[in-house]
Amino acid sequence: MSRIGRLTVWLCVIAAMAITALMTHNTRWRLDTNLLDLLPKNQIDPGFSEATKRFTQQRSQQLIFLVGAKRQAQAIAAADLFAAKLKRTGAFNHINAAMSEKTQQAWGKFYFTHRAGLVSESDRILLQKGERAQLVRQALFALYGPMSVVSGKMLAHDPFFLFQRYMMSLHKPSAKVQLRQQHLMVQSKGQWYVLVTAATRDGAFSLSAQNLLVHEISQSISAVKLHWPAIRVLRTGVLFYAADGAHSARADITLISLGSIIGIILLMVWIFKGVGPLLLTLFSGGVGFVVAFVVTSAIFGKLFLLTLVFGASLIGIAVDYAFFYLSERHYGGVAWCAEQGLAMIFSGVTLGLLNILIAYAILLLTPFPALKQLACFSLVGLTMAYLTVVCVFPIVLKAYPLMPATVLERAFWRVAVFWRNARGRTVFFIVLVLASFNLVGIAQLKVNDSIKALQPMNPKLRVEQREIQKLTGNVFGLNALLVRAQSPTQVLARLHTLKEKLSQRFSSVPQPTMSVADYVPTLKSQQHAFEHINQLLYQKGLPAYLKKLGFDKTRQQVIATQLRDAKRPLLTLSSWLHAPVSTQLRFLWLGKIGKQYYTAMLLNQMLPLSQLREMINPIPYSYLMSQAATLSQLFGECRVNCLRLLGFVVMILCIAFCIRYGFAKAGLVLLPPLFGVGTSLGMLGYLGLPLTLFNTLALFIVLGIGCDYVLFFAETTGKPEATTLAVALSVLTTLLSFGLLVVSRTPVVALFGLTVAVGILTAALLAPLANRPHRRQGE
Repeated sequence: MSRIGRLTVWLCVIAAMAITALMTHNTRWRLDTNLLDLLPKNQIDPGFSEATKRFTQQRSQQLIFLVGAKRQAQAIAAADLFAAKLKRTGAFNHINAAMSEKTQQAWGKFYFTHRAGLVSESDRILLQKGERAQLVRQALFALYGPMSVVSGKMLAHDPFFLFQRYMMSLHKPSAKVQLRQQHLMVQSKGQWYVLVTAATRDGAFSLSAQNLLVHEISQSISAVKLHWPAIRVLRTGVLFYAADGAHSARADITLISLGSIIGIILLMVWIFKGVGPLLLTLFSGGVGFVVAFVVTSAIFGKLFLLTLVFGASLIGIAVDYAFFYLSERHYGGVAWCAEQGLAMIFSGVTLGLLNILIAYAILLLTPFPALKQLACFSLVGLTMAYLTVVCVFPIVLKAYPLMPATVLERAFWRVAVFWRNARGRTVFFIVLVLASFNLVGIAQLKVNDSIKALQPMNPKLRVEQREIQKLTGNVFGLNALLVRAQSPTQVLARLHTLKEKLSQRFSSVPQPTMSVADYVPTLKSQQHAFEHINQLLYQKGLPAYLKKLGFDKTRQQVIATQLRDAKRPLLTLSSWLHAPVSTQLRFLWLGKIGKQYYTAMLLNQMLPLSQLREMINPIPYSYLMSQAATLSQLFGECRVNCLRLLGFVVMILCIAFCIRYGFAKAGLVLLPPLFGVGTSLGMLGYLGLPLTLFNTLALFIVLGIGCDYVLFFAETTGKPEATTLAVALSVLTTLLSFGLLVVSRTPVVALFGLTVAVGILTAALLAPLANRPHRRQGE
């Protein structure tokens, strides 16, 4: 194809990308910081998968604060001011700091209206056993005991005080928190803390929401501290962890992008002594990055922030094709011709591109959305950088005089000459030593498939979270049971069944679960309770009981009539969900998904996961949402499969290289990328760093880039000095881009960068082996 034809193709692709950008701008592009979205979606039942996502989203909106001071009045005043500041932002669905008398009355009135079948578990057992005498004794003690908090007026509505005991038996999410002066408070070590809870309007994983909410919360805390500098405000919630992770990722992107660009600029100015080659190189890398961003956003509808972290390192690879063309020109002198220069490198860069594309395409086979997106980003970006070099560079570049060789050129040329001229015994000895070094390191290698490596928790946030849990007595962690059924009534019944089973199985664990079942009995149990109360107490025991209290027959008849004629609506799940009493726990109800209804049951952190899983797995309507354990197991399985796939790819490469180069030279061509992989693994072992799924995937990149380098040496027909310079520039920029990942605060990113950096440096230093003089078979 002619130069004009290639340029026309390139311009058509750019135009298509521009149209795509205009069509999707402000409608589909968004950045996602939810790391759970990076994980496989089809590993469980689709309904439970969607329920997991919905529950995670709803729970992520929950925020908890403790406002502390030495004096109770000061803590209350500070908490009220803090809540008022948050309310003014308009960014929260609800904020609860104080519980006014009106609110308390509304709560009491709601349950009192539905009191007919509401009895505590202990009273339910007494009713079923017919223990009327015991129930009467409890009622008399409640009325006349030294700690009595009931009044005679309640006798007409609840003569045996069953409702009062029911209200006292309701589970408290935070066991140590008490209602004082209309605030939920806890005292510890001379400090009074007021509990403030809030629910955000937007999810915690929206970048815009994170920036707004964290800023507003910080401003509100600062406003409180202006009045009371000694006030402590502890906070916890998914929002703060997500915002911290996003901040870390943005810092990584900035560092990697700037580091890569600055490195490219310095290298280009140093080697090529001009602005033109620099601008063209940045242009090719920039086109690759921008087009990759547009295409990936259009296909996936959103970009994971982690994709951009790795995508920023793409710059270091995308400019490789520019380096090879510019290096050929660099050594061509005034007689250099653009088309001939392209012909000299075309075979090498094209095979190199195909090779690295295969390495990234393998990521498409994994079940992880983030890796699929990263693969798409890389495939598009590298292809566009290649097309830019092939289609644009021959038109704009002209010949220029030879320049004196730099220290970098001379150093890498010496490496290339050494491998080209070294005796076979010398090569064999070096290979043997390096292989032994790698094997010793690999023998020390350990694996770690924990999902915790994906998003490490900020230590400061973690300390605050633990302190809040300790102060409030909150025993519930991230694990939960998801329960589904054909109707809300059936869901509630199944919740109660599971609650009873878990309480019996783990009787030594106080309050093993918390769900809507703790606050809404089934209609059937309410009806049975009402029938027992009516038969055992109202019909048979009420006259004697009222007589014992000193009521005459007239008053006894009035109370009996009131109890008989009173409206007794039973408590339904729907009425509870729509009442203010459910505000704090409404996030547990997940609603209708498909044709079924779902809810979540929180699990005590003390419950053993292995026993839970053994108990829950046979129950078809429930799913143990223990993402850390489940996904860690999945990571392990994927890591093993990826290592097997890596071995399969090596076999394919071995066959392909044997066909193209013959058996003898194929071994030399394959050695550099294989030793790149081996040295990466060995170095991890020596440094005591684990092998994870993600640095296993990095080995594919090492293999792909390593093969690039040897193919450049084996395939290019131009000057060997040009190939050596191009590989030198390529490895330095790749080291800059991937090597900078090592400083990331996210361990999985740092390990990925270290694995790639060590591997490609090893492969690059060994790559000139492919240029040793060998004959093809049959020649």
